[in-house]
Amino acid sequence: MDAPADLQVYTVLVEIIGSTPTIWREIEVLAALPLQHVHTVLQIAFGWTGEHLHLFSQPATVISGTRLRLGAQWLDQESLDEGLDGLPETEWSLAQVLTAETGPLTYTYDFGDYWHHRITLLSTRDRGDDRFAARVLAGDLRAPLENSGGIERYTEILRILEHPGDDRYADTRAFVDNTSGPWDAPFDAGDYNIALANSAMDRHFPVAPAPGELPRWQNWLDELATQMSPQSRLQFRRYLDRHTVETTPATTPAMIPAPTAETMMAPLLYLLAVVGPGGLPLSAAGWMPPSVVSSMMRDLKWESRWYGTFTREDGTLPVRRLRQSAMQLGLLRRHKGRLLLGSLAKLFLDDPVALREYIVARIALRTPDTVEGIAARLLLVEIVSGAHRGRSDLAAAISWGLAATGWVVGNGDKVPLGHVSQLIAPTLELLEDVGVVSLQSSFPGDEAFSVQPGGLETARAILNFRP
Repeated sequence: MDAPADLQVYTVLVEIIGSTPTIWREIEVLAALPLQHVHTVLQIAFGWTGEHLHLFSQPATVISGTRLRLGAQWLDQESLDEGLDGLPETEWSLAQVLTAETGPLTYTYDFGDYWHHRITLLSTRDRGDDRFAARVLAGDLRAPLENSGGIERYTEILRILEHPGDDRYADTRAFVDNTSGPWDAPFDAGDYNIALANSAMDRHFPVAPAPGELPRWQNWLDELATQMSPQSRLQFRRYLDRHTVETTPATTPAMIPAPTAETMMAPLLYLLAVVGPGGLPLSAAGWMPPSVVSSMMRDLKWESRWYGTFTREDGTLPVRRLRQSAMQLGLLRRHKGRLLLGSLAKLFLDDPVALREYIVARIALRTPDTVEGIAARLLLVEIVSGAHRGRSDLAAAISWGLAATGWVVGNGDKVPLGHVSQLIAPTLELLEDVGVVSLQSSFPGDEAFSVQPGGLETARAILNFRP
């Protein structure tokens, strides 16, 4: 005996009408799911961003001759508030509007481009012990670009992209890059990853923990996502998954071997040892002795990172910045003309692993919900993703992320790249001082940087940190 419809799982075939070759998904979805959640399932499954209105509709039927009975349609609240005629999607489930007798259901997304999706019921089964709301079983091709003008215009865009000699190529390429953005680059019309879609599905429809299971740990990535609009949140999550799901997830804390921690912490440990339990006398102007500065540059093999005689701390940027970073992290303090160890620093003098763990916590806890703090978090996301390494690319991606979290300039434009570079510079320099990245040189304006051994795991641990 079949289970009631509200305890069934539907297998549906969803096709974008008019696409050639067909853009399609085969999806398992709870029959009892309300239509507003089915909308979300389709958005995630196809990779739409949710920035437009939508509706569900049943086909018109012939009564006799040329007389038609228009099919019912179900709308979201915004459409109903605008006076469009239809039924509220919140009050109807998929099982109520799609059966073997009704025939296919149509989902229309974007009342300008009119992306029509045909939803065909393939089979039903009992839900049993399954706990998911929906999952993608199969599919092909990514969704068309948002605001690309409908299926015919999108098809034309794809043809132009195949011919760089076309007079329209440059403008079309610019439109595609601007529309897809740094979180969806490079654009590939043939790209579709079922695992990424299902990962996003699981995040949006979290399953209650089974008896004995711990609930999912909330982290910085979750906090960032909650500050974004629904469409940006989906794109952000896909970006994270695309760059991390096939390796170690960005939400998983990672330890590093002790020798790696020792290498990362070597400059800080050197400075802490120089200061020592008794402290280090400073000059009248508050600088470390010239002999200490020159010894640090020589012993840390930093000669290639700066120029000059390395006898003045105020004129030797690598040393001056390392001291500033140590003070920001609470490892050093000034008192009565001396540089002293912080209250906790003595615990780490011979323990680079513990020092690295302290720094992870300190950086996480010192990052506020200001524009600088959000930029710092987005910087760490970019380090984990590995998608952008040059500072200009990094600034563009972070500017996009700031806009997604509501940080824009007065006229609504994204934060200029030059200002973004200023926002992230202190964090990027701090991360170099703790061994996460290398800026290649300390000369102002240097663009390139690389992630150091242990840096990826450390950035990931900061993103995942919880007190």
